[in-house]
Amino acid sequence: MPAKTTIRSLQLAAVLVLGTATAAAQQPPVAPTFTQLMPPAQLAFINSFANQPAKLLLKDKRFKEVMKEITPRSGYHYGGDMSLSEAVGGVMDTTTEPVTILNGRYALVPGGVGPILSGRGLVWIDLDQGVVLGAFFFHPTNGEPTPSLTVYSRQLTQTQLSMSQLPAAFAEDLDRWAVSASVPLICAQYFIPANGNKYVLLHDENYCTVLSAQSVPQQRLCYQLTEEAAEVDMYAAFFMIKSHNKANATGFPLGLQWRMSADQPAWLKARENSCGGNPACRIQMTRERTQALLQSR
Repeated sequence: MPAKTTIRSLQLAAVLVLGTATAAAQQPPVAPTFTQLMPPAQLAFINSFANQPAKLLLKDKRFKEVMKEITPRSGYHYGGDMSLSEAVGGVMDTTTEPVTILNGRYALVPGGVGPILSGRGLVWIDLDQGVVLGAFFFHPTNGEPTPSLTVYSRQLTQTQLSMSQLPAAFAEDLDRWAVSASVPLICAQYFIPANGNKYVLLHDENYCTVLSAQSVPQQRLCYQLTEEAAEVDMYAAFFMIKSHNKANATGFPLGLQWRMSADQPAWLKARENSCGGNPACRIQMTRERTQALLQSR
C-alpha cells in the first residue's frame, strides 16, 4: 500500500520531532462497498453553507433528512441508554464551529462539546460520491476501553474494517478534526454499520515505518505508539466479544475482568516468553491475537 501520512500520526511527531509516521500494510486494503449512496443533487445545498455556522446547517430540514438516512437504527450508551441519533444530536447541536468544504468536494460538519463525558462529533460528506460518515468520541464510564471513537453510517455493511480501508480523504479530515477536538492519538476505535451493531475499527497505522533518520529515543516512542494501538485493539475486541457487539452494552460488575478470556493469562505469558522487550515481536503477536479473536465470532 502506498505510504499515507495523517495528522493524528504526526500529532506527536510535530511536537517531538519524531519524523514521518506512515500507515503500512502487507497488502493494499480492500475498500468497503458503500451502499445507498446519496445523489449529489440531494447534497448540493450543503455548498451554500460553506464557512457558515454549522448550527444553521444542522437546523436545515434537508440536512436532518440526510442524517436520518445515514444514521444506523441503533441503541447507544452515552452515559445512559438512548438511540444513536439522540447521542449524536447531543454533541452536534452544541457546535459553534463553521461548516468547511475542502477541495470543493468534502464537507466537514463539526459538533461541539456534548453535555457529558467530553462527547464530540463530526459528520463528513463526499459531495461528489454521496458517501456520508459520522464520528462520535467520548469517555465511556461503563468499564469498556476509554476513551473511544466510533465511526457510523448505514452506508457501511461490512463487519470487519481497519481505518485504512475507509476513504483516504475521510481519514485525513478525521485526523484534522481529531486534533482540534482533543481526541487522543491512540484510543479504542469502533464502527457501527447498517445492522446497528458495533465492531472494532482496527488501527493499522505503523508509526515506525521510517526509522533511518530517527534517533534511538524517537524509535522507542514510535514503537510505543504502535504497540499501544495494537493493545487497545485487542482489548476492544475482547469487549465486543463480551458485549456481543451491542452498541448499547452497559454494566460490567466485575470491572476490568472482562478483558480476560480463559486463555488470556497463558497468552500474555507466551508473549512475554517469546518477545521479552522486543516491541516489533510484541506488536506482531498482539495483532495476530486480535485477528484470531475477531475471526472467532
